[in-house]
Amino acid sequence: ESGKLTPVHEAFEFEPFFSELLSIIGPQARQQGLEFEVRRTGPLQPRYVGDALRLKQVLMNLLSNALKFTPKGGKVTLEAGEQRRAEDTAYLRFAVDDTGVGMSPEFKQKLFLPFEQERPDGARNNVGSGLGLSIVYNLVQLMGGALEVESEKGGGSHFAFTLPLGIAADAAAAEAAPAQAAAAQDLSGRRVLVAEDNALNRELAQALLEAHGLKVDVAGDGRQAVEMVRAAGEDRYLAVLMDIRMPEMDGLTMLEQMKNELANSRVIFITAYDKIEYAARAIRLSAFDFLMKPVKNEDLIQSLD
Repeated sequence: ESGKLTPVHEAFEFEPFFSELLSIIGPQARQQGLEFEVRRTGPLQPRYVGDALRLKQVLMNLLSNALKFTPKGGKVTLEAGEQRRAEDTAYLRFAVDDTGVGMSPEFKQKLFLPFEQERPDGARNNVGSGLGLSIVYNLVQLMGGALEVESEKGGGSHFAFTLPLGIAADAAAAEAAPAQAAAAQDLSGRRVLVAEDNALNRELAQALLEAHGLKVDVAGDGRQAVEMVRAAGEDRYLAVLMDIRMPEMDGLTMLEQMKNELANSRVIFITAYDKIEYAARAIRLSAFDFLMKPVKNEDLIQSLD
């Protein structure tokens, strides 16, 4: 409020920044019995220019709040992606959604005022000063963005903001290098199956794979994936890319039941669930690879090669 805080404009590596954030929030979510999902809603540069420390502070506050006000068994989702570009500026959009207690229309009117709390006893613990969202609101504005919120009592909350970040001078070259390496792989014409229940993730995976010349079939749940593998017969897939948690049949059960049919295909799990028992079971079932979301494009293409 004193106006003495000035955001810095420094180049930072996005992947380490994002990974550190997830390494803090992921274990907290699991400890509290919550599902934590991360989605990339568009391409992201390796490097941006901005105030990484303040951006991390904003996201940590929003995610911590989501964990605090979401009962056990609920879900917290983080989305990140470039919304648009203008010359040397990328507009990154971040969104934090939860299935928590939500808030009343009356409280939404004073949500960003200092020391305001609707019901402290509605949180997972009763600690807190009511300053978190006030700080978030001011930091986002200070960095040139705007914070939006949607919420209803008992219906969860949605916080989102779009932030202008500079594109580091070497970002284009850094991005082009893996793309060129991936393009050198001879994958054109090979068939793969993407089994993923999230429609956006399916579309992104399909677009990426088709850009590398692959023929892509998609399945929205485990049972549909089973039927498509069996229908393929001798014209089998080079690889089956599957999520672990899917409706109808999860990926691990699918692999267990179809070990023979998938003997000549490579199964690559792409999942947000980093529990060691999932990876261990996948290995026991002869899965070819186990990639954690958000997956780097070059890592996926390298695995397929």
